Amino acid sequence: NALVFLPILWTPGAWGMETFAKTYLAFCAFCLAMSACCLVNDLADIHSDRQDSTKRGRALSSGRLSIRDGMLLAGLFLAISVSIATLLSPIFAAIILAYVALAVAYSLWLKRFLLVDLFILTALCLAPALWGTAAEMTAPSYWLMIFCAGLFFCLASLHRYVGLRRWDVGDDGDGSHATGYAVDDA
Repeated sequence: NALVFLPILWTPGAWGMETFAKTYLAFCAFCLAMSACCLVNDLADIHSDRQDSTKRGRALSSGRLSIRDGMLLAGLFLAISVSIATLLSPIFAAIILAYVALAVAYSLWLKRFLLVDLFILTALCLAPALWGTAAEMTAPSYWLMIFCAGLFFCLASLHRYVGLRRWDVGDDGDGSHATGYAVDDA
């Protein structure tokens, strides 16, 4: 989430209180939008998360947070996020909504497609750096974006690899409920 601050570090003359305040509001909007997306993802994967030894302790999968409360929190977080983003600019609010739409599509459907999920995870990780430029209305550094995209693609690939290696040895090989991968894809 702190990647929202990255663009102002490379923008000449951007070290003012107004810039910091806008970027901080963008950071808050991003955190709320990300939290809403994580709740939607956990709701979508609640049944498979209950079977996973590392995910069954999460609030939704363990039952500490009800499904109804999870949906209400997701909606509340999204509404506050869009409100903050609208204060910054209508373009930034549109970016937040596009991010949420992509993240929800990923959670509900797109993560089932081999390799597509890696590109979407990369885009979702790259978004905060782009959001920072949108909040401040500056042009992003292409070199910074290329570096971050390569780094995030490597991290998404590593995340997927670790997830595949973590599957139980007794798995029947038909893949996860959450992705289109099979154990052999590791």
